[in-house]
Amino acid sequence: MTQLQTWIDLLDQTNEEPNLKAEFQVVTPMFIGDGEQKADSIRPPAIKGALRFWWRALNWSRCLQQAGNEASALKQLHDEEAVLFGLAAKQDAQGNQTGGQGVFSLKLTQKLELLKDWSPGAGIQYLLGQGLWNYKEKLLRNAIADGSCFTIELRWHPNRLDIAASKLVLNVSSIKETIDDALMAFGLLSGLGSRARKGLGAVSITALSGSRWSVPTSMKSYKETLQKLLQPRLSTRVLPPFTAVSANTRLDFSSTGKAANALLEEMGGQMQMYRSWGREGKVNGKSAEQNFRGDHDEALFATQGEQPRKQPERAVFGLPHNYFFSSTKGKVDIHVKKDAAGERRASPLFLHTHLLPDGSFVAVQLLMPAVFLPGNNPMLEYKSKRSFTLPASDADWSVITRYMDRFKNKETVITTDLQGAQ
Repeated sequence: MTQLQTWIDLLDQTNEEPNLKAEFQVVTPMFIGDGEQKADSIRPPAIKGALRFWWRALNWSRCLQQAGNEASALKQLHDEEAVLFGLAAKQDAQGNQTGGQGVFSLKLTQKLELLKDWSPGAGIQYLLGQGLWNYKEKLLRNAIADGSCFTIELRWHPNRLDIAASKLVLNVSSIKETIDDALMAFGLLSGLGSRARKGLGAVSITALSGSRWSVPTSMKSYKETLQKLLQPRLSTRVLPPFTAVSANTRLDFSSTGKAANALLEEMGGQMQMYRSWGREGKVNGKSAEQNFRGDHDEALFATQGEQPRKQPERAVFGLPHNYFFSSTKGKVDIHVKKDAAGERRASPLFLHTHLLPDGSFVAVQLLMPAVFLPGNNPMLEYKSKRSFTLPASDADWSVITRYMDRFKNKETVITTDLQGAQ
């Protein structure tokens, strides 16, 4: 029996009331799973990973203000996260143990069903991408069906909370609030599994106890809760070094409807029309917009053995980019030249569909710009028959906000201060 399973079983045996309890509904199919990618359950580490992400995103602004500079703020954020969420135990140079468990335990119960007989439209197929969808083989992995439910219970460890408060020079209440906030952000804006940033595996919080927050009861209160949650983090104007809430953040309610997958299909369809070059001038039977001729031409040059001169404008949506030209059968893969930061750049745009108490849904799009590529002189690499490198330039964030502006009935809930991206 693994240590993790032992820990889960011990939690199952306790009769203590949880300090925080939240219930969730899976809103769109969730491609999550074990080491073999079988979607048979949601595991506590996946939840804890999502809470860590939102905790960092919400606390970057505070750490920067307190520390005064980016390097010190990153260290403060890392130190706080390690104490609150836990870190692998080890000995330092003086033989003292560092790391260990965090300040709370997490219990997860779930009632899940597997997805059956799903035939997503072209827009969702586009969002699924090559890893989850193939036009011949269809879905490449199984998934947890929308409508499934799970419950998270958190129990504080009083002794560890006291130690954390002393070590971090914070009070216990403020520590609890930061984790409470992360749980709420997860329930209002997030998802789990592959393609979560593309709106797959979206979750919505449906019940909550022990929190200073309440589950929104309407579209109006959903909007007000998000503004109250994110507003205190909007004062930092410089681009964060990682995905985090800042004055550069933009939040839109793009559309509303009675079916979550229909809203996801609409977002995927709009994104495909905006970004795709098409085949023989068509995208899904419609005339292709071909908004990014420069991206198309430079990638085609690379497949023909010519040095690209300008990075793709659409790189701001995330990397890598894969191109295939049906006319020449040429292929090129554009990614971050491998370094300590890896070969990928995650998308700064989060698609989410949220379930409201009246059974309707809202399509949410959250843009959280950050430094496009970290490090000195970051490079892009084009891999085709020949390989090329190209210095990465600053991202043009308006490429994304022009996509967000395509939704005619959108409501911008939080406006960005980013130059050129309003």
